[in-house]
Amino acid sequence: MSTWQDVPLYKRSEGRSTLLYLDDKEQRLNNRYKELDETGKKIHGLLKENGELLKVENYDTDAWRNYVDYVDQMVLEGFRKIIHCNLMFFLRETDSTQTLDPLFESQLQLQVRSFYWKL
Repeated sequence: MSTWQDVPLYKRSEGRSTLLYLDDKEQRLNNRYKELDETGKKIHGLLKENGELLKVENYDTDAWRNYVDYVDQMVLEGFRKIIHCNLMFFLRETDSTQTLDPLFESQLQLQVRSFYWKL
């Protein structure tokens, strides 16, 4: 999980425009979800392997539950750091005291429709 705690999910575009790059947002979200899912499976596999290596016969013992709670706390701390990294990115990028380029671009599109009234 430590690979994601220093890299925000979103970033600014490179090149001429420095706006927030959202063209690949679905792909980024899908990739991150896939990575999190794979990491969760690895953690479960490691817990199972550790249980086998330690010859745990009863997974309901206090010692094993304490160990699993310890691993859970490490995972939660990893999630906290990932969330913190992403929130800090947006905090830095929206800081009004900085002279940064705009983060977003908004566009207004007007559509003109004609209505015909028959009298």
